[in-house]
Amino acid sequence: MFLRKVLVRRWRGMGEEVWILEDGEKRRVTLTALDIIFLKTENVLERIFGYDPAAARIFLYTTKRRNEGYSYEDLIEISDKENVERVLDKLLDAGILTAKWKRVNGYWERRFFNRGEISIPFQSLHEQQHIKLIELYKKFFAISGFRREVENRIINYFAHIGEILDPDHLIIEGLLLEKIPYEELWKKMQELRKEINGGVYESDIKSYHPSKKKIGIYDNPYDIKSKIEIPQRKIRFIFFLDGNAEAYKFQLIPIINPKIPCIKKKECSYNYDYKFCENDFADYRDAYGEEEVCRDCILFNITMDFVSEFLSHFRKKLNFKINKCFWNYMSSKYKDTNIGNRNKIKEILMEKLPELKELFKSAEQEIQEPHDEFKPPKFLHEEIENIEKEIEEIMERIGNYANKHGYKFLVLLLRKGYAFVEHKTDNKTIKEKLEEKGLEVVSDEEFKLKLKIWKLKDEKKLEELRKIIIFDDAIDEGKHIKEIIKDIHKILGEEKFKKMDIKIGAYIVNENHINELKEELRKKYGKEFIYDDFIKIRIEDQYKNG
Repeated sequence: MFLRKVLVRRWRGMGEEVWILEDGEKRRVTLTALDIIFLKTENVLERIFGYDPAAARIFLYTTKRRNEGYSYEDLIEISDKENVERVLDKLLDAGILTAKWKRVNGYWERRFFNRGEISIPFQSLHEQQHIKLIELYKKFFAISGFRREVENRIINYFAHIGEILDPDHLIIEGLLLEKIPYEELWKKMQELRKEINGGVYESDIKSYHPSKKKIGIYDNPYDIKSKIEIPQRKIRFIFFLDGNAEAYKFQLIPIINPKIPCIKKKECSYNYDYKFCENDFADYRDAYGEEEVCRDCILFNITMDFVSEFLSHFRKKLNFKINKCFWNYMSSKYKDTNIGNRNKIKEILMEKLPELKELFKSAEQEIQEPHDEFKPPKFLHEEIENIEKEIEEIMERIGNYANKHGYKFLVLLLRKGYAFVEHKTDNKTIKEKLEEKGLEVVSDEEFKLKLKIWKLKDEKKLEELRKIIIFDDAIDEGKHIKEIIKDIHKILGEEKFKKMDIKIGAYIVNENHINELKEELRKKYGKEFIYDDFIKIRIEDQYKNG
């Protein structure tokens, strides 16, 4: 249905003109006022899935809760590779799925998990082999209260951002020296696909970020020197479009999902250029454990080799310069090492590609404002604008409180990384505004790593971590909150934990459960954690199972 293929819309009178960019073609259609009303009344899951049976099937399949999550190969079994790659991007972008490292059968593997706050109403459909879309839509309509708000605010917002903000991935950002019309860009991606004998797809949630075009190339060839199995190998592109649908800038993100043996340093037989068992990694091996550091070492080297090979092919198709390389996961986790140096990734790529050094010359970034017709549709723009105002308001409240009372860290429990604070709202990110108030923003994983390292290396620095604010996007029964508090208690021990001053807040909470969570934490730890002034929206959960 063409409503699901909307890229951009211009409002005129009671209707709206629509640009559609798909499969290398650009065309214009007109939405009637009735079409717009239908779009406005749909909830976010309906908008995102549309008539997309593959997305519905994978979503339903992952709603069944499994501690080990779902492997890439699990998903391939229920759909073909092109659909799995496309749908994964769609669901991960919107925060419906998340990916985490898990130990499974002696291997480290990135596994996929469905977001619990929205999956419960659909779990009864999981076992049905031939679910009809109409049955799925009945479930969409039945959702109300807290779960509907999670969809229509948080999922809506994540889908709108359309950026890779997850710190887990290496991101290479560059500028195209000559603008490329969308039609020509699609042809070049098809040529590149044939050259490397891979597959290509478009992954857009189109009406949410019309000034971007997402294209993935999967099953990329790779000379696996380490003989490690890598089921998922792809390059994901985000091309930024101007008002004429011409690409002028891009992000290149290698998505590597290897099955890494749970080895220890003394068992390692891999002849890598950048081993994480150098002297300056000793403290990290003691804090995180040898197996985890060895895993990161293998992932780092595989990624560097993989992206180096791909850049050689990519350069033949496009005229570009690289002006930024960053991998927040590696640089923050191993901050005091050579690998932790943000410039190291660029240096390594230049070493591996000496003939391509000119690619890495600095380039001035051209400022491009999307033309009016390439902005989101008016009704969606208004929805997102309201959400952004709400997020900014609660974050400003937190920043002011932290500045007044001496809190140093804001710990985010968002699996989408820094999505709530990295996105620009008025030429400045919320993160930048919080930092101006003296509040450092870190993910929950980063914070736990800091605790482990500073406990091992410098007890005095633990004092800097004593006063923290923890913020979750949505709190239902408090699973993630309980996990982070439990982890902090385990890392520090009883005596040091008692000295911690922790305040917890959220954008949305389930009113039916928040008081129970408060009482549970108070009984277990003897402290009051949840701070009502740091909660923006309280919603009763009206959904009843069955």
